[in-house]
Amino acid sequence: MPINADRAIITRHRAAIVGIAGLGVGLIVPVATIAQPSSISGQQAQVAQLQNQLGSINLQADVAVNNYDGAMWRLQTAKQQITQNAAQIQSSTTQLGTSEGVLATRLRELYATPQPNAIQVLLSSGNITSVVDTVALVQHIGHEDGNVVSGVRTNLTHLKRARVQLIAAQKTAATQVTAASQQRAKVLSLLHQQQQVLAGAKASLRNALAQQAAAQAAAAAAQRAQALAATQAQHASTSFTAASSGSSGIGTSGGSPIQVLPSGSGNAAAVNVAERYLGVPYVWGGESPSGFDCSGLVAYAYAQIGKSLPHYTGAQYGMFPKVPLNQLQPGDIVFYYGLSHEAMYIGGGMVIQAPHTGAFVENTSMSSMGTPDGAVRP
Repeated sequence: MPINADRAIITRHRAAIVGIAGLGVGLIVPVATIAQPSSISGQQAQVAQLQNQLGSINLQADVAVNNYDGAMWRLQTAKQQITQNAAQIQSSTTQLGTSEGVLATRLRELYATPQPNAIQVLLSSGNITSVVDTVALVQHIGHEDGNVVSGVRTNLTHLKRARVQLIAAQKTAATQVTAASQQRAKVLSLLHQQQQVLAGAKASLRNALAQQAAAQAAAAAAQRAQALAATQAQHASTSFTAASSGSSGIGTSGGSPIQVLPSGSGNAAAVNVAERYLGVPYVWGGESPSGFDCSGLVAYAYAQIGKSLPHYTGAQYGMFPKVPLNQLQPGDIVFYYGLSHEAMYIGGGMVIQAPHTGAFVENTSMSSMGTPDGAVRP
């Protein structure tokens, strides 16, 4: 093997050692937290924080795995080059033995058959030129044989020196593989732990949201029951007054007719339908889950419980009984802005609406929308 090839092996392995030495440096792994905040907003913030931490650990895991792969590649390269070096040493050793054998044979032949002196060559050839050529040839052959043996020995010395350095590089690479493997295992373990913590936090948040929804549903149901009881009590009082005055069904109060409102007890189901589409975008003229406008949302929700409403605020306002604002029940339709906008009452002073272009179906308070123009009960 040429000496330049030895130097190339040594140079590559010096570079490999420097590259491996940087493995695992700079890894900063966030510590997962498992404390559960009591409020839903606190739990949501915790889930967001854990997701950010998980993203950071994922990046570090990629680095750790890549570093391990690089260290393994360098170790395998060192082993392959040591194998190649061993084969070259064996080849050079064989070549040295052959060259030394040729040289030894040459020396024995010279000893057994001494070189002719110049007088003998001159007498046999009769030519002074032959004398010079013969002596030069013998000297040249001996010199070349010596050069071959010397070159093989020098090359073998370089190969053995390179082998020592390659073995050292292999040991360094093996040490770095171990370090990279440990770092990879550490980061992957933290990644698994963080994933479990995040899953637990998400489960707790889902439970908290479910409990909140159940509490809100119970409160709304209680409010609906209270409103129904009040309506029934008012209806009973009206009926008693009409019977006492001999009326046929519509009583009077100061000479004005008293309107008996429908109970609207089943309209809460329309509220439940509408709330399935919280976050759906506002679409002008929309009346489907892909997008709603204000009257389209109300008409769609009531259609799902078997009540047909026109897709127009003015028509809806004109076709149903009017409801005093202090007697609103879930499902009643509340109108705003000169009957150009409507929302569905959901209880507790709140309505659900499809607001305007660029917005999404949302729950909001009645007080945030100004004074209503009126309300009806389908």
